[in-house]
Amino acid sequence: ISVTAQTDGTAVLITPRGNEGPVRVTLAGQIAGTNDGAEVEYMYETTAQVLSLRPTSGSVAGGSRITVVGRGFTASDMHCRFSGVSDSTQAAVAYLSDRAVICIAPQAALAGSSVIDVSINGGFDF
Repeated sequence: ISVTAQTDGTAVLITPRGNEGPVRVTLAGQIAGTNDGAEVEYMYETTAQVLSLRPTSGSVAGGSRITVVGRGFTASDMHCRFSGVSDSTQAAVAYLSDRAVICIAPQAALAGSSVIDVSINGGFDF
């Protein structure tokens, strides 16, 4: 595991590839006030994958319902983000299944392309 100490006393850990589910991590040294040998739980989650969008265009006025088809979607903590629109605004999302969600497109200042990102962990990672 790669570890980078932060100035606020915390550390950033880069995890290796793992299987879905919880793992115990033992901390060595003083990290964020923990004692040497302290254990914490880390949860490996399925990675969401976007396969297609329907429709592939909409009005700059916003409000278009975009069905995002993919894999690994979860009923809680789903977020959609449209890049190039109001500083990458997070949009309303409705969970349909582990293979489909609906994102409501926000208003855009100009017509053009936008990347739609989906997060399954509350918008922490896209």
